[in-house]
Amino acid sequence: MGYMKGAGEEHENKYLIDGVTRMTLIKKILIEEVISTIDYANQIIIRTFRTESKKVDDSVIEELSTPIIFQGNFDRQKILSVVTELQDPPPGGTPITGAIEIAVSDLSKYPNSDRKIILLTDGEENGGGNYLEAAKKAKDMEGIPCKIFIIGLAQDEQSETKSRSIANGGYYNVKSKSFTSVEVQNVLAPIKTAILKDTIQNIQSVVNRQSFNPIHEKTSTKISYENETDVDATTLTIDTEYSETVRQKSELFIYNLLCQKYGIDKVKWLNKFGESYSNHDFELIDEWGVVNTIIECKGTANDKPTFYLTKDEWHYFLENKDRYQIYRVFNVYGEMKAVCIKNLLNSILGGRVVPYLTTPSILKENRVFLTLNIER
Repeated sequence: MGYMKGAGEEHENKYLIDGVTRMTLIKKILIEEVISTIDYANQIIIRTFRTESKKVDDSVIEELSTPIIFQGNFDRQKILSVVTELQDPPPGGTPITGAIEIAVSDLSKYPNSDRKIILLTDGEENGGGNYLEAAKKAKDMEGIPCKIFIIGLAQDEQSETKSRSIANGGYYNVKSKSFTSVEVQNVLAPIKTAILKDTIQNIQSVVNRQSFNPIHEKTSTKISYENETDVDATTLTIDTEYSETVRQKSELFIYNLLCQKYGIDKVKWLNKFGESYSNHDFELIDEWGVVNTIIECKGTANDKPTFYLTKDEWHYFLENKDRYQIYRVFNVYGEMKAVCIKNLLNSILGGRVVPYLTTPSILKENRVFLTLNIER
């Protein structure tokens, strides 16, 4: 994250958005939006970037500073810890070119991996470099294509135009501290979806190439942890079903349905004001204020009968099997309809829901896949 230089009263709010420091906003975006989008990744490198003034003899020179604050396999708690501890830096430059070049240097070591650069910045290039050339280096890297995704922070029109010109993966400009509202999350959703779709395309491209080459490593061979996609298809770990927009649209549909059926005072929507990261989405409350029904919502953009529960959701279901329901919402971008699984355990035992896939899919680990058995 770089900060634009300035002096005097006319610059005193350069580092604030609606009275909130930009580093505070960056931390919120990372914690609430970005980290959950890249939890499928294995190798992650997070850097801050800025230019610092240094006095040498009688001269002042500018130096690029890009310290690594996290590097390694995805570890949610460690990442959250280092991000939370970030402090507001002193004013400095915005060396976008340097940030991209160091990222290219990092990622060039993994030509057979799905690679992405996600850049959060509040300014335009003032570190003396040419970020268009730096972006071209990212595009021209040998191996699987690398795309650049940029989240701007209150960028002016000129900075936004320049950022869009190199963000071949996706771009969004956050202009208010209230980015966590559902409305702004809906705008951020496309960039999150674009990140995952790009990953899926890269992996499927490798799988397609491998399908024409019968020679491949045995699946027992140890797989390295740089998110290498040059592996047997059974090891792929990515969700095609994920979309924040799908989640929000399907949950809103079910919320309205439940309110009509039971009354608004009997329905608690846990994600109404943003993702709660709970193991379910709704609760039905009886007249004494006791939760008598737990509801999980699973949406899809089409008519796909298969859905999944995460490992934690599955264990939560087992602990609450007598009051656990699932609503499967179809066609969330069109005329939506829903199927209610009133008792998941009974449905599995009765064959109305089966614990397997009926079509090939690219999977993510720690998921239990279930399919509505339409024939029953």
